Amino acid sequence: MTEQTDEVAPRGRGVNIRLVLGAVAAAALAVFVAQNTAEVPVSFLWMDWRFPLYLLLLITVALTIILAMGATWLLRRRGT
Repeated sequence: MTEQTDEVAPRGRGVNIRLVLGAVAAAALAVFVAQNTAEVPVSFLWMDWRFPLYLLLLITVALTIILAMGATWLLRRRGT
């Protein structure tokens, strides 16, 4: 008769890939912000502003991600 054991191998203390990717992303973001500090004019309808370029780009990316997540949620909710 053979015994069955469900042994799980212990996780190694290797490199945490999420930590490495997070550090690389943070470094890239720091370089991006440092290189895009110039203020640019923004005109929308009757309003005019001046914002740092990095801020406009980060806001655009954040809004794009939020809208894409919302669209994905709506499509999954509809079942298509």
